[in-house]
Amino acid sequence: MDRITDELLAGPDIRAINSCAAEQSFMGQLWSGRRAMADMLVDIGPGKSLGYRIEAMRLTGYQRLRDLRDRLRRGPALPSKAGKAA
Repeated sequence: MDRITDELLAGPDIRAINSCAAEQSFMGQLWSGRRAMADMLVDIGPGKSLGYRIEAMRLTGYQRLRDLRDRLRRGPALPSKAGKAA
């Protein structure tokens, strides 16, 4: 991977490469110098197109499933001391 990366960046036309990998993944650990990125969904024109609405729902559902996965990985929350009966 290091050799391939060096070869890609050696050319005059490529200044940066995005692995599209999560920070904790193998690729995220291999390639340093990460930059923050954001996805943006923009619909131009009058009203919201069907394609835009479908993609917006897909992205919202995907994020909710990731949030649920993360909550399940953390396990059940321990009850607070204030909530215990004396």
